[in-house]
Formats: sequence, structure tokens, C-alpha cells
Amino acid sequence: MSAFGRRIEARFPVMTLLPIALFVSACSSSGDARNAPSAGAADAADAAVDGAPSPSLCVPTDVVPGAGACELDVTVVGLATANGCYVDLAVKEKEVGRLRWDCTATDGAAQIVFQEHTFNGLWHAPTFEVCLGTSFLYADGCNWGSAQHIVGEPTHGAALTFTYAEAPTDEKRACSSSCSANGTLQVAE
Repeated sequence: MSAFGRRIEARFPVMTLLPIALFVSACSSSGDARNAPSAGAADAADAAVDGAPSPSLCVPTDVVPGAGACELDVTVVGLATANGCYVDLAVKEKEVGRLRWDCTATDGAAQIVFQEHTFNGLWHAPTFEVCLGTSFLYADGCNWGSAQHIVGEPTHGAALTFTYAEAPTDEKRACSSSCSANGTLQVAE
């Protein structure tokens, strides 16, 4: 569902949305995902449904894993985006990073350091979640912000999940539709 659809759903009961959803679905265009207006950043907070934060937000922790942290290498093994979408990815396929987490405690800091970017977040045994936010100016003239999350269990051979979401940060501007991406990272054996 688009950010516009999430914004409407947060403000109106579900039953009033059914005719709107059918209309939007029938009128949706195919092709480049950035060819229709989307909600502005002022509506980004409204895009949260059922109290969940917008997937285009990244609020990393400033805490980093301590001296006794465990470490494993992770490799980006696959990334997928919609055709025609520009996404401001902070990782590349086949890129290797170093996962560090406070493994001696059930809660603590987690971090993945790649060559150009560092994802920070939290460890809650048995999983961790780290994120990185970026900002960029797109060809539609809007400033955009991305949130890139990596989630999983830090065990040898495990698959980790990468997700990318974005939203315009311009408050009162008609911007293109947002794009998304997902991928997989592999923890070293």
C-alpha cells in the first residue's frame, strides 16, 4: 500500500476506505513507481498505522557494542528493487560487513560496519535490529529520507533480512511516489 493509502487509513475508519481503496486500485498506474504524487513529510507521522512507526524512519542508538562484543562477518547476497525505481542503498551486493553485538548480555547494542556505512541498533537475544538513515535530493525536486534496516539472528550461516523504505522530507510539496527495496545478508559459516 502506498504512503498515501496508509495516511488515509490512519485518519478514517476501514469501512469508509473500501470505496476509496477500490477507486485507487482501479486508477493506479503501472510502470515507474515515481510517477504519481505521494504524501509529504508532514504526513509521515500520520503514515503510522496502529501506532507503529513509519517504515521510512530510522532512529539508531548512539550506543555501540562494548569491548567484549562478539563479531561475525556478513555478506550482502541479494538486493531487489522495483523496475524504474531509484533507491539510495547504503549496501551493495557481495559487500562484506562486520557484525558486532553485546553477546554476553540478553540486551545491548548491535552494529554492522561496512566499508562506507555503519548501521547501529539494538540486540535483544536472540535477534538484533540495526538501521541507517540517508537523505537525498531526487529528480522531482524533493528531498527524501530513507530508512534501511537489517534484522536477524547472529548465528553462523543465518540469513539476515534487509529492508529499505523512504519518504519525502519536504512538507508542502507534491513529490513522486516512494520506492522500496529488500534483500538478504548471509552470516559467515
